[in-house]
Formats: sequence, C-alpha cells, structure tokens
Amino acid sequence: MDIDMDIMEQTGIVEECTNGMAKVKITRSSACGDSCASCGMCPGRETVIEARNDCQAAKGDTVALNMSSSKVLNAAFLAYIVPVILLVLGCMAGSYIFKSENAGILSGFILMAVSFVVIHMLDKRLKSRYSPTITRVLTKSAE
Repeated sequence: MDIDMDIMEQTGIVEECTNGMAKVKITRSSACGDSCASCGMCPGRETVIEARNDCQAAKGDTVALNMSSSKVLNAAFLAYIVPVILLVLGCMAGSYIFKSENAGILSGFILMAVSFVVIHMLDKRLKSRYSPTITRVLTKSAE
C-alpha cells in the first residue's frame, strides 16, 4: 500500500451540484487533537466547501476529497503570511519615509488592507487552483 504524504484527504456529504462543482459538507479537523469536548473552543465544526466534481457525485453521496498539501500551504501563506509581511514592511517604510512612528503604523495598516483587497480580487481567479477535488464516491445516496 503506497500512501502519498503530499495529499490531504477529507470525507464529506454532497449538498448541491452545479457546473462541474459540488458543495460538500465536511467536518473540520481540530488543531488540538479532536478533543473539543474538553475545552469547548471549536464552535461550528461543520462547514460547506466548494470542490471540483470530477466523479459526477450526486446530492447526498458521501465522497472523498483530495487536495495536495503544498496547495493548502500556498493558500495559507497567501491568506495569512503575505498580509503580515506587508504590515511589517509598511510600518518600516512609513516610519523611515515620514520619520514618525504613528505614520509608520498607519502605513503598515494601509498596506495590509491593500493586500486583503488584492487577495479578495484574485480569489475568483485562484479559486479553481486551490479548490479540492472529489476523487471518489464512497457511498451513493438513497435518493
């Protein structure tokens, strides 16, 4: 049995199918080891994601979703790390240019806000690249 460590697999239930895409309800994994009852810090563990429906899964089917770990890490870097880097660079550049700490902080927040706007504008274009794919139907719906 050969397991590819570069692939993250998740299971879910198809809620809707349109134009080669499917909305799939999944249960999010906990970062704290799935012992959420002990701390109660994980509200709303179920979420609906959009996935490419290459297997022609139907509403109600239980499916396996795959996405490469490198794509997950790239998306996380783009969404979380890039804005923080731009915040720091904006603070440093603003402080240097305007010779004021307050202007530096304001410049940092402005640059970070611009990064969020750019990421939001790129979201539709990058969505297909970073969407998981339904790789197989585990159980067919009773419908």
